[in-house]
Amino acid sequence: KQREEGVVEELAGLLGALDDETADNTEEKHQEVKYVTRDKLSAGKRVMTICDTKGPGKIVLTEDLTNLESATPANKSLQPKSFKDDAENTEEMPKPTIHRGLIKLMLRNLHQCTVVVKCKIITGTLEISHCKDVTIIVEGDDATVVTVQADLCTGLDIQFHDSPSGKNV
Repeated sequence: KQREEGVVEELAGLLGALDDETADNTEEKHQEVKYVTRDKLSAGKRVMTICDTKGPGKIVLTEDLTNLESATPANKSLQPKSFKDDAENTEEMPKPTIHRGLIKLMLRNLHQCTVVVKCKIITGTLEISHCKDVTIIVEGDDATVVTVQADLCTGLDIQFHDSPSGKNV
């Protein structure tokens, strides 16, 4: 659990708290737009949870999040083969693999808002739970969502606009 918490960034109340009674009349409330960039994430946080917020408004996960970078170390148990008198084999260890983007996106307890995903999600996984009247728009060249798990949601609308994950729909 401690390891999992080390990589999860939770952004709560971006558009307003759920229990905010002044926001009951959605026609009077201004349509806010909140941009989520790398600046909003702590170092090493690659799994994002957006939760406990009430619109109306729009939350945009910018292309900037695609530039998040992490390295998977090479398997140290693998040793390059070397042969006696082999002049071409330098026996260099493989370099770490660089991964770019968010690992996973989770949306929990959002109400009356739109979430626009413009960034790469490495696993392609979007988890949605306890949301009401939410529109999710996946758009852009880097936006990849291939698996959606939606639990206990009402009024959920998922749209793919010019994204790699929407090419086969």
